[in-house]
Amino acid sequence: MICLFFSDGRKIGPQPRRGRRRYFYHIAHGVDPHYLYPECVFDVGEVFAATLFAKNKNWKKASKAKGRKSLRSKVRLREVLVKWSHLDAGQATWETVECDLDHLETGLSTYSRLGEVPVDPCGRRLLPIHVRRWILQLTDAHFAHIAGL
Repeated sequence: MICLFFSDGRKIGPQPRRGRRRYFYHIAHGVDPHYLYPECVFDVGEVFAATLFAKNKNWKKASKAKGRKSLRSKVRLREVLVKWSHLDAGQATWETVECDLDHLETGLSTYSRLGEVPVDPCGRRLLPIHVRRWILQLTDAHFAHIAGL
C-alpha cells in the first residue's frame, strides 16, 4: 500500500499497487474514482480466447496442469467500450470482460480453484467482479437495443 496526495496537498489515501494506472487516470482528470460506475456500453468487440494469465497471490502450489490447460482453452473474453458516470463520452474506455454472464459465473470458481485469472491483451488485470458483472448486464441491454432497431 502507498499513500498518494493531490497537487494541493490533500491526502488521497492508501492504494494497492495493482490497478493504479486507472486510478491515476481518473485523478488526473478530476474524477473521484470511488464514485465511478459503468453508465452505458457504446460498442462491443468480437469474442477472443484469453492468452495471458496471472497467478492469484493467495494460490498454493499444486499439480493442476491439466485443469489449467482446459481453463486456458475455455476462457473467452471480449472488449467493450464503456462510458463511465461523471466522465464525458470522449473518455470512454475499452474494458476486457468475459463473453457473457454465464461464462463469468462458471469461470469464477475455476479461477479460484486453479489459482489463475485471465488478464487483458495489454497485461492489465481485469476489473473487479461486480463491475464486470455490471458491464455484462449493460452489454446484454446494448444487444437487446440493437436487435430492436
